[in-house]
Amino acid sequence: MKCNKMGEPRYNCYIMGPTGPTGPQGLPGTKIIVESTTTVEAGNSAQVFANEKDNEILLNFVIPKGEIGPMGSQGAIGPEGKQGIPGPTGPEGKKGEKGERGETGPEGKQGIQGAEGPQGPQGVQGIPGPQGAIGPIGPKGDKGEKGDIGPIGPTGPQGDMGPRGLPGEKGEIGPTGPKGDAGPQGEIGPKGEKGDPGISIATLQAYGGKYNNYTASIPAVKGGWVQMPLPFSMPSINIKEDNEEENALVPEQDGIYEINFFAKLATNKPTELTVIVRQNQVNIPSSVTTKKLNQDVEEIFSGSIIADLKADDVIDMEYSATDEDVMVEFGSGVTARLTIKKIDESE
Repeated sequence: MKCNKMGEPRYNCYIMGPTGPTGPQGLPGTKIIVESTTTVEAGNSAQVFANEKDNEILLNFVIPKGEIGPMGSQGAIGPEGKQGIPGPTGPEGKKGEKGERGETGPEGKQGIQGAEGPQGPQGVQGIPGPQGAIGPIGPKGDKGEKGDIGPIGPTGPQGDMGPRGLPGEKGEIGPTGPKGDAGPQGEIGPKGEKGDPGISIATLQAYGGKYNNYTASIPAVKGGWVQMPLPFSMPSINIKEDNEEENALVPEQDGIYEINFFAKLATNKPTELTVIVRQNQVNIPSSVTTKKLNQDVEEIFSGSIIADLKADDVIDMEYSATDEDVMVEFGSGVTARLTIKKIDESE
């Protein structure tokens, strides 16, 4: 017998009998599944949606939020916790703006100048010391700047040409000197490049040239033109030799001529220099050559042009300084030349 206390003073007693036979299996039960729970704002009604499917009941609950209750009283401060591990150092903050400059403080008062003391008596003049040795000669000073060019004087009158003297008698031919020993043969030089085919002098009907090969310094006035000195003549055919223009070429035939010009010039100051070829004192446009010159540095002016010339045309060269009055320097060797050659008949 077993008894279970049910309260004062009751007891439930029973006698455990033998286990009876197993009964028949019951019908399958229905399974209840909570499918979802959705929380809505406070004030809405609670709802339950049930769907039955294959012995299953699917429940979907809609539960409203509870109203916010009144704030409770602050609880007692709990004990201080242990210090946590220091966090990593944060990034450096931006540099603050520079503050405004403070006002200048007041200027201090100037001190009072002390009185000047009395002048002491003059001392006795000392005995002159021995003269020192002469010092070494100092270095040579820099060369002074070159002075400006003086004004060009007026051109003097041309003198009369004196009478031409008679040619002297031809002297006798002197005896032929003994033949010298043959010198050693020199090394063969490198073969030069093949030149352009020229025009045979034998086929030219007219050609000639003028050149300058003496050193000279000739003034040039800013904006003024100076004729290029060409006192020496080259071999020529049908070019007047006795023309009045000493520095010019005068052809004796009409025709198409090739004109070549060359000048190697320097100036005593930096300037812009222009060289031209003229036909009867008129510039030939295709010949105008202008260059910037540095002081005492030679520059070459050269070119080749084609022109239709008439008999007795005067062909010469001129130069002019653009910036200021200068001295034009003609160096050593051939510094200027002008040549013409007839290459065709005029149309």
